[in-house]
Amino acid sequence: MKVSDAVTLMNGVIKSEITEDKFINGAHLDSRLVTFGSLFFGVKGEKDDGNLYAYNALNKGAAAVIITDEKIYNNIKGNKILVKDSLKTLREFGVMRLKNAKAIKIAITGSFGKTSTKDMLLKIFS
Repeated sequence: MKVSDAVTLMNGVIKSEITEDKFINGAHLDSRLVTFGSLFFGVKGEKDDGNLYAYNALNKGAAAVIITDEKIYNNIKGNKILVKDSLKTLREFGVMRLKNAKAIKIAITGSFGKTSTKDMLLKIFS
């Protein structure tokens, strides 16, 4: 999926500027984890504002940044999308990607051992 395709599927887009229609290969909330082709969702939390890291994410090769701060939006160059609620947009984007995935989906539930089980399955299926 390209950035322009993602923008058309996102609800709550106020405005967007796509300077290079890159392919998307993942999504992150933490700009330190962004790799070339990732979407970066700048989420404002109780202690930190993810919008402040949009510039860093673009410099690391993000396919686009999805942010809620119009001042930051206006001050950065690159693929950028201004939305009403970036966390809600991330949730909706994830749901849409999951619905369209042709892969087998596995749910892990229970009171303990979920993370260990997930990590073991990751190693097995890698």
